[in-house]
Amino acid sequence: MTGRPPEAGQAVAVGDVVLLPDHVAAVARDGRPVRMTDRARASVAAARRVVEAAIDRAVPIYGVTTGFGSMSGTTVSREEQTAIQPKILRSHAVGSGDPLPDEVVRAAMLLKAHTLAQGRSGVRAELVDHLIAFLNSGLCPLVPEQGSVGASGDLAPLAHLALPLIGEGVLRTPQGQPLSAAEALRAQGLEPIALQAKEASSLTNGTEVSLALAVLGLVDAERVVAAAELASALSFAAMRGHVEAFDQRIHRLRPHVGQAETAARLEALVSPAAEARRPIHDVYTLRCIPQVIGPVRDSLRHARQIIEIEIGSVTDNPLVFAESDEIVSGGNFHGHALAIACDSLKAAMASLGVFCERRTASLIDGSSSGLPHLLVADPSLNSGFMVAQYAAASIASENKTLSHPASVDSISTAGGTEDYNSMSATAARHLRRVVLNVQRIVAIEMTCAAQALDFLEYPAAPAIAAAHSRIRQVVGHVTEDALPVHQLIDRVEALIQRGDV
Repeated sequence: MTGRPPEAGQAVAVGDVVLLPDHVAAVARDGRPVRMTDRARASVAAARRVVEAAIDRAVPIYGVTTGFGSMSGTTVSREEQTAIQPKILRSHAVGSGDPLPDEVVRAAMLLKAHTLAQGRSGVRAELVDHLIAFLNSGLCPLVPEQGSVGASGDLAPLAHLALPLIGEGVLRTPQGQPLSAAEALRAQGLEPIALQAKEASSLTNGTEVSLALAVLGLVDAERVVAAAELASALSFAAMRGHVEAFDQRIHRLRPHVGQAETAARLEALVSPAAEARRPIHDVYTLRCIPQVIGPVRDSLRHARQIIEIEIGSVTDNPLVFAESDEIVSGGNFHGHALAIACDSLKAAMASLGVFCERRTASLIDGSSSGLPHLLVADPSLNSGFMVAQYAAASIASENKTLSHPASVDSISTAGGTEDYNSMSATAARHLRRVVLNVQRIVAIEMTCAAQALDFLEYPAAPAIAAAHSRIRQVVGHVTEDALPVHQLIDRVEALIQRGDV
């Protein structure tokens, strides 16, 4: 099987297909419809038959005919197996904090449907259909952001996600209005589903909330890194850097993939300065752009590899192997691989934010840049972009705190049965926050660099001139402190967010 980004208007399939981060973003952000493949439906039905046959034979199955966690030694009777399903969701729905953004919840719903549709969980096809119906109707559960330790699955947030399927909890309507699940379902013509044995545990087991945060964080990070590369080129041109720093002969002697890619892009974007302005050695934030942004690109590449594996994985427990008529318990619900990938990427992105902020500081410092001080013609009467750099410094400093690795911070749960937890949801939440923070820092640098380029006395390279022109379509040259500067940065950030610069 191979995967490729979805075409416009095309439904995204779940089950026996390769799902890519771009597919997830298309459903989460663009409302792309979802469907389950016929082969997946057959696999789901086959796995369900194995579960039902095992229940008929009274085979001990973790979380189905036994209790959970520290109660796994207890037996659950056949009558109790159905009655316990809503109780699992209610008892596990203990999240706190602000609601996750709707796009994250939609991504998690898609990922959960994809996991269940692979026919390894032993749920009914009706349950997968119900999840897909929610996605396609535009209904979105309200899921608090805190409460997961990233092992045994994202239990608390997934319970909040699943409650509306049975008519409980709170939903946001397609119009953005929060309603009780029962009321919202009636308005959409949907019925609650009555869960059967194993289905509540399959809904709450798994890393789908951590993964949803990681997927959208990755997609955004890739766009932000591309924008940061362009912002660095604009600043490089404005401060008349020495282009030989991008000579491919240098980078062949240290052949990291990301470094070579960034050097090639920068060499293609900029041209030699019309006049030598400074000694042959530029500051590191100009001379070492490939050596700093390149490793961030390598970190992105590694994170995408891990995340794509996770999207295609089944993180439920126990797992059903219909081909051998077996139900096997394991630990695929543990989010450590995701936690480490998110921790690594958020550290790389935080470093990128510091790199961009330091270049912004150089841009506004007339003594080091050779440009008008504070990037305004009369800095004695105008503060220009002085405090824009303060804002970038503040955000860059906050990212250092957010970059503490969550994956090293385990706490034992379930009476010691679950004695090492990954904190993957925390790592992924902080990754998303760091990426959005860096997006803002890049927007600040880009705004300042566009202003700096206005003072050049010679034409910029064509690619730089084109990017500068695009920025100038949304923000004009600043001659005095006439507008709140955040309005200028907001407009440039919107360009970056749309990938439109």
